[in-house]
Amino acid sequence: MSLYREIVLHASAQETVTGNSGKVETIAGERNIEGGRCRVFLDVTAGEGTNETLNITINALVNGQTYSLGTFTEATAVTKESIALADVPRDLQANWVIGGTGSPKFT
Repeated sequence: MSLYREIVLHASAQETVTGNSGKVETIAGERNIEGGRCRVFLDVTAGEGTNETLNITINALVNGQTYSLGTFTEATAVTKESIALADVPRDLQANWVIGGTGSPKFT
């Protein structure tokens, strides 16, 4: 059995507006990461527009409140990055803010 469990916060797809993943449970399946640590990976495969920017924050959702757990470096083009999170709660959410002009898009 693998020591790792994959949880997808957002499947690869083009985004053109600010948004979020919605609530994603970390306790589903056989590997519970609640209260533990995890690593979150960002893989931006395309960016279009003028002065386009992508800011992504990973948030904890606890008792109806939202708390920031980690933030990726602002993306302006193709990039890969990972961040480590500790004390992971039951529910996570990825939030992204897209900026720029000329119809910015990121995948």
